[in-house]
Amino acid sequence: MKRVSVALILLLILAGCQTSPNKESRKAEGNTQATKLYESKRGFQYAPGTNEEFRLKPLSPGEQKFGYSQLCLDTKSFTCEPLPYAKYKDMKGFFLSMEPARIDYSGYEFRRVVLQNGKRFFYISNENYGGIYTKHSPIRRVSSSKNRIGKPIAAKSTITVAGIEEREGGPYVNLSNGVQIKERQFTAFIKVIAPVSDPDRFDELTRLLAELELVYDIAKDRIVIHHYSTKKSPLQAYIINKHGKLSLLIRHQYTANKRLYPRSFALLAGKTQYKSTRLSFESKERADKTREWHDIEPKADYLKVLTTVADAKKATLRFYSNNYFIDREITFSDRVRLKQMLRTYQLLK
Repeated sequence: MKRVSVALILLLILAGCQTSPNKESRKAEGNTQATKLYESKRGFQYAPGTNEEFRLKPLSPGEQKFGYSQLCLDTKSFTCEPLPYAKYKDMKGFFLSMEPARIDYSGYEFRRVVLQNGKRFFYISNENYGGIYTKHSPIRRVSSSKNRIGKPIAAKSTITVAGIEEREGGPYVNLSNGVQIKERQFTAFIKVIAPVSDPDRFDELTRLLAELELVYDIAKDRIVIHHYSTKKSPLQAYIINKHGKLSLLIRHQYTANKRLYPRSFALLAGKTQYKSTRLSFESKERADKTREWHDIEPKADYLKVLTTVADAKKATLRFYSNNYFIDREITFSDRVRLKQMLRTYQLLK
């Protein structure tokens, strides 16, 4: 009996010796895997390559407490816990793909992104509300024009891209002639000036375009060039670039408390007077104001009048209705802007 007990004890001791190393081995293996994951995280290399890069925007003091929204861990919902401002302020990231990983029923798009700290998220946007980059987006595009540094801005130009400068409101592209172009409209800028063949035009043209806004009109697939803050001006000029084909558009408009129902207009500048034929005006009512306007692609005779108006000391735009008319002054600022637009159009042709 004693021999059986001793034998049983010996078997149990041996069994214990055999199982202990296996437990330790599994534990050690688990620790090794954890260490590898930790090292992988610690050794993350931020390398956007050719992928589109962005930066988390600085937020106003009032917005900072809410943090950065639109960056979610999954695609279950387009609302998620915001990222803390202090931790993520100014952090860079890039899109793994510009193609949405998912689009939900209401049009929200989920794109995979990686941040500078190695964290992965889905960036949420909606084309119905401006797309990826809007005024209220938590991100802004980091310059995509770095690969153009040192290269000419157009085939016939000696002006090159000197560098990219990060500034408040977004990056700017510095040209070798000292001109700065907003990076967000640099692609449109390059497309607009590409057909210009006279090398002597580029310096003046770049300086003029730097003061204008170049907007890509998605709906009509065209680039629209206009002056900033001209919505209230009675006389406005727009340059339209549709796949390299240029046109000039002059808008004649007035805003008043009630509709005038105009049928024609006259442009008066000293002895120079231009009277239009009978026209159909478009209108739009907003709150207690009415706006009516008519767009014209000017021919040679009217272009000559517009040039005179741009150089005049005083000019008036008169709108005729059936029984009366109203006048709108073309201010000094309006005339300066008109002159810049006419000259830009001349240089681009």
